Amino acid sequence: MIETQYPSVVSFLAYLLLLGSGVLFIAWRKDWRILNYIGFAATSLLTLKAVDAGFAPERFWEFMPFLVGFFTLFSTATFLYHLVSKQKATLLELLFLFLNASVFLAFSVHLVGNTFSREAIAFVTLGLAVFYVGHIAYFLRKNIEDKGLLLSFMGLSSVFVAITLPLVLSEGWIKVSWAIQGFVMLWIASRMKSEFLRQLAYVLYLIVLARFAIFDLTAQYSGSLAQLEPAAYWKLFAERLMVLGLPIASFFAA
Repeated sequence: MIETQYPSVVSFLAYLLLLGSGVLFIAWRKDWRILNYIGFAATSLLTLKAVDAGFAPERFWEFMPFLVGFFTLFSTATFLYHLVSKQKATLLELLFLFLNASVFLAFSVHLVGNTFSREAIAFVTLGLAVFYVGHIAYFLRKNIEDKGLLLSFMGLSSVFVAITLPLVLSEGWIKVSWAIQGFVMLWIASRMKSEFLRQLAYVLYLIVLARFAIFDLTAQYSGSLAQLEPAAYWKLFAERLMVLGLPIASFFAA
């Protein structure tokens, strides 16, 4: 609503972060959790507009710190109230944890991939894994009894650890991450006896299977390997092992 002659990305994103902090405080004090979801949706859309309109590789450090701040803010909003009130998180709040992580990863893939390289995104996934491992350690040390949150933190940390290697070696890392996330969701559903989460995992597996059959088999077997040098052959072999082997292993485990 307020436009200036010389727009500043830093000022705009800092304003959004400040506003989000106020929303978090109100939602926490009043237990208005729906306010967090509305705030997340609005912040994501406005950030998407800012990235689309103003991002360039040389402006990476104007955007990335605020994306980390938004992710941390909404991740904290999911479980802060439950730590204070001793109430257990609902299924909707657990799904919101996965959604927040997925949106942050999508933004990071775009920013990091366009500024550095696809392999550099592995630093983001490792950072996310460490972030959730820290949550697990805190829960265990404080003996916090919220099975859903603890399982979700374990699942998310496992997902980001598992996709780091395919991210470095393989072009098909997105499908690999979906397959791993499908298994993690199925595992959490079995522990929490949640039929809705189980069906959601099945939908994710169907998407993986469709991409596997329609795109990946053609991409992996459309050319000849006879003329490749040994080094190039083994690099392609490792990529194929990741792209095809990990989803198959995930289906088997499921």
